Amino acid sequence: MNAPTAYHQLGRFIVTFQHLEDAVNDLLVLMADTDDGVVRILANDLEYGKRLNTTDVLFARFVDLRNNTRTEAKAEFHKLMVELRELGERRNDLVHSRYNSWLNVDGKEGLLRTNAKLRGSKGEREEVEEE
Repeated sequence: MNAPTAYHQLGRFIVTFQHLEDAVNDLLVLMADTDDGVVRILANDLEYGKRLNTTDVLFARFVDLRNNTRTEAKAEFHKLMVELRELGERRNDLVHSRYNSWLNVDGKEGLLRTNAKLRGSKGEREEVEEE
């Protein structure tokens, strides 16, 4: 069986990330403990990073309201939210990049990803490539 192509792997990552976003929305619904339709409508108006912030705050509140003495749970959950934020940033870089086909020295096909960003503080354009 052939290994999945770079195009296939990129698509799989993006589709899998959608499931992660849905899981974050499910957490918001569970912790809000109210009409899930309303929570989902509000959550869909928030960008991914704000949903993570909201989920983080709601989890801390959830722990506090239950007088849970295991306060390290809040720190562990916050760490998870930071990791999910970094994953979201990576996803955005991948989605908003330009791709070209690329062959390595062994003739294997891949992708060359180019992502350009403006660095306003420096007044310059930064372009990063990744194989």
